[in-house]
Amino acid sequence: MKRTLYSGVGLLLVGLLFLAFNLLSSLLLRDQQFDLTQQKLYTFSAGTQEVLDSLDEPLNPVSYTHLRAHETGRNLVCRLLLEKKKKNRQKARIQSSA
Repeated sequence: MKRTLYSGVGLLLVGLLFLAFNLLSSLLLRDQQFDLTQQKLYTFSAGTQEVLDSLDEPLNPVSYTHLRAHETGRNLVCRLLLEKKKKNRQKARIQSSA
């Protein structure tokens, strides 16, 4: 009986420590980013950092990681423009080059 109680309390303690660690790390490391890849794939090179530091206006990057693999050319551009129009609720002119 004592073993079951100790294992249950131990499991509860490990769970609480895990939650506390996650809460503290999310609060303390909110704006931190770590590139743990061996080749530093997600770190700006020195040249890129110089260019970014020399910009006078803020940069608004856009990530297109949601693109479909089979999309190419005009269909892709049309879809992206339609998504942007829908998102921003602004009028956009889409012209076909056909």
